Amino acid sequence: MSVSLPEISLGAGGTLVVTVTSPQAVTIHFNNDIKADPSTEPALLKTSLSGGKQEVWINRGSQEAPVLTNAKATVGTYQFTVADRAGKVIREHKEATDNQQQVPANANIHLAVAATTPAVSFGAPYRVFAVKNNDDSKLDELIELIEKEADFTAGQQGKYRFTPKEDGIYRFAVKEKSNFAAQQPILALFTDPDFSSQLLSSTEQAQIYGWDYTVLEYEMKAGQTVYVKLSEINSGALQTVIKAAHMALGKDTSYEYGKGNQLNKVILFTGDQIQLDYDLNGNVIKRTKKVFPFTN
Repeated sequence: MSVSLPEISLGAGGTLVVTVTSPQAVTIHFNNDIKADPSTEPALLKTSLSGGKQEVWINRGSQEAPVLTNAKATVGTYQFTVADRAGKVIREHKEATDNQQQVPANANIHLAVAATTPAVSFGAPYRVFAVKNNDDSKLDELIELIEKEADFTAGQQGKYRFTPKEDGIYRFAVKEKSNFAAQQPILALFTDPDFSSQLLSSTEQAQIYGWDYTVLEYEMKAGQTVYVKLSEINSGALQTVIKAAHMALGKDTSYEYGKGNQLNKVILFTGDQIQLDYDLNGNVIKRTKKVFPFTN
C-alpha cells in the first residue's frame, strides 16, 4: 500500500528527523530546488544589496551552511568570495547567478552587487550566520586620476577604498618623493575593509619602474569596491603620493616628434612615457621616465 503525505517545508539550516514505526518501508523524496525568495523567508538573516553595496557574513556554526539568493529570479548577478578563518580564498566568482552558496564552518562569504546590475536579496539561517560589521567610513577614498599625499611615520600604514566606474585593468601606483633607496613601499588589495582577505600584492608582480615607483595592476568590474593598503616593507616611514587609474591599453608604442624631427617622447602601450631633452647641438642630455598614471 502506498500512502502520500503532505509536502513538508524545511527552512534553511533546519533538521528533519524521521522515525519509522511500521514494518513497511518508507520512501522520502527531497526537492532541493530552492525557489523561495530569501527576502520573504522567515527565520533567515536577510539583506538586499544593490548599487555597489557589500557585506561579509560569517558562518559561526560547526557545519557547512548555505546562503540563499534570488539572483536567478531577478535576473541579477552578484560577486562573492568565500574565505576561511585565516583569510585564504576557498572559492570566488565575479558574476554568480546561483541560488545558493555553501559556506564552510567558521568561514566567511563576502557578498557584493555591482552598481550596474539589479538588486539581489540574500538570506541565511540567523542562528548560524552573523553579519560582520565593517565601518569603512573612516577610510580614505581613492578617486581615479586624483593624486593623494601618502606620508607616514614609521609603523603607520595607508588604508584606502576604491570603486571603479568601468570594467577593465586598473593600475595603483605609488611615487616616492625622496629617499628612494631607503623606502620600499608595498601595495596590497583586499576584498574587505578589515583587510583580512587579500586579493593581490605588488610583491607578486614584477617591479620594472625604477626605485621611485611601486605599481600594482588588477582587473576589476564597475562598482567592485576594493580596499588598498600601502605599507613599507620594514614598517619604515614613507614620503609618497598614491594614484589609481583605468589603463586604456594601446596596441603599439607611439612616438612624438618636435622641431627638427627630434624625438621628444616615447609613449608605451601601457601609458608609460620616456621624455627626451636635448642641448643646443641636438644631443640627448636627459631621459625622464614617467610612469602611468603620473604622466601629466
